[in-house]
Amino acid sequence: MKTRSLLAIVLLALALALGVGTAAPASAHAELDWTVPSVNTTLKSCPSHVIMHFTEAVASGGLTVMAGTKALLAQAAVDNETFVVATAGRCGTHALALQWRTVSADDGHIASGSVSYKIGATASPATAARVLASPGTPLLGSQPAIVTFRTLGYLALAAFIGGLTFLCLVWPAGAEVVSSRRLLVVAVLMGVLSSIGQLFGAAAQTTSSYDLSGVLDQAFGREYAAMGLLWLLAGVVVVDLLQRGRPVLERFGWRFAAALVGAGLVFMEGRSAHAVQASDSGWGTVSDFLHITSMSIWVGGLFMLVACVLPRRQLLELDTVVPRFSTLAQIAVIGVVASGLFLVCEIIAPIPDFWDTRYARVLAIKLIVLSTALLAALFSKRWVDRRTEGRRSTGVRAIVLSIGAETVLALGVLAAAGTLATTSPGL
Repeated sequence: MKTRSLLAIVLLALALALGVGTAAPASAHAELDWTVPSVNTTLKSCPSHVIMHFTEAVASGGLTVMAGTKALLAQAAVDNETFVVATAGRCGTHALALQWRTVSADDGHIASGSVSYKIGATASPATAARVLASPGTPLLGSQPAIVTFRTLGYLALAAFIGGLTFLCLVWPAGAEVVSSRRLLVVAVLMGVLSSIGQLFGAAAQTTSSYDLSGVLDQAFGREYAAMGLLWLLAGVVVVDLLQRGRPVLERFGWRFAAALVGAGLVFMEGRSAHAVQASDSGWGTVSDFLHITSMSIWVGGLFMLVACVLPRRQLLELDTVVPRFSTLAQIAVIGVVASGLFLVCEIIAPIPDFWDTRYARVLAIKLIVLSTALLAALFSKRWVDRRTEGRRSTGVRAIVLSIGAETVLALGVLAAAGTLATTSPGL
């Protein structure tokens, strides 16, 4: 394939994918804002209905309200942020307890909670358990499945962006190595699988079935579809590399096309995360773009080292490749840490009692694993420094153990990131 043809395909498909996927900006979760009657109030009798207003639009069919084991009828009033819920005859003894669950119309994220009312002046407050999944939700719509597909997407992004960056800047000869070529193919396949899984998972969340017609009418459904298109486009870039080999890495047109596809993937991946919840959504989006890109370059480079370079056990090659990657990884880690700190400060600032939330606990785990991974990276750098200084007594085994540990910990960071991206900061 000629470079001009590749560029034309990339530009056309990128415009199509971004046009499909950016019809509306992603935002926070659809959390309960206020109700009529107000929550935790005492009512003289069981109300015929309760009005619920959410902080953003709920996906069509994405609101479930339960009174015990009974699902209540909820009809949108004026818009998809305010709903009238029929509660006549659903009150228990001296109490009405409602559990709600929403699917955001913008990003497909789930939020849930409960409200309660006392019926009669002497009644005690009702207790209501949080609903984490609606009855009958198919497997792909469950929270573990959503987290799994999101994590798979991060893995694919790291292997694709980090792998291509590694070949272009660190190990051009790797373009002819079978294992590195296979890694890029696997990255594209994982990316496509992740997009399909998230699309069907979103359909299951909103309709309790795998009907795509409804979910593609939602902004988040179109975003997942756009991600699928972008991954197919990434496949075109990888196929071109497989066909023409190392010489294509030196061509500006191919590099520009690969960079455009990578940037599009990072941008679309970030739209369904929490960057737009930052105090300044513009800077939040930029920081999230830097965070995902830097993480991908670092972790994807580790994949290349562990899966493709180290198994060859060629000391002369290691002496060239590892120091180059060490420099690149240091720059990427600085980008990860700086952008991550900015995002954390911006996102948690408006949330009261943030450190009591589940999101905070997952974030703490991610920070601990990331810190441990950085320590492993420090040991790797010491190995590089020793060999650079001419003290060649350190064998390949030491670098294999060090980089292997760093890679395993980096996988833990991506798993935590997948969980964070599908968890509301306020929960």
